[in-house]
Amino acid sequence: MRTLTVLLAVAAGITLGLPARIAAQAIEGSAERGAAVFRQCLACHSVETGVHLTGPSLARVWGRRAGTVDGFTRYSEPLKRATVVWDETTLARWLDDPHCWCCLRP
Repeated sequence: MRTLTVLLAVAAGITLGLPARIAAQAIEGSAERGAAVFRQCLACHSVETGVHLTGPSLARVWGRRAGTVDGFTRYSEPLKRATVVWDETTLARWLDDPHCWCCLRP
């Protein structure tokens, strides 16, 4: 779970435009730094199952198909059609450029 939290924090930092060196610090083992960056994600995403804000809950995101969390209805059409499953590679690609749908194509 700690690894997932750190990865999500790094990905969130990249999405928010933080320098790569700061995001890389979380990968190198700074869980505290990663957690601090991840707190910015909590403005739009909950980590509680079934609790959705502007974005869907991130609970149990790892290994889940994109656009499929129960109870969240505001997915874009590309996310609804996506066949990608969130893992280290797909999540990093998505968070590097969430407006690029290439990582969501089958």
